[in-house]
Amino acid sequence: MSKYRVAIFGAGRVGVMAAYDHAISNNTKLINLVEPDSGRLHDAMRQLNSLLTREQADKISPFQQSSVLVWERSDVAE
Repeated sequence: MSKYRVAIFGAGRVGVMAAYDHAISNNTKLINLVEPDSGRLHDAMRQLNSLLTREQADKISPFQQSSVLVWERSDVAE
């Protein structure tokens, strides 16, 4: 079965819940949570770590970026 890689832009309430929903999904293998505000990103990761199992939380990669995340060509479905 194919597993998805997801990018979520913003670590506010909606971003945290989207990350949570994807983390508990068996169809998601990687979640890139992108947020330029380091405090908000830190708070979001702390909240997610308290809600998720270790295995689920390990799917999430936090990025403190203000620009758009660029996927490698190999990551793009053709």
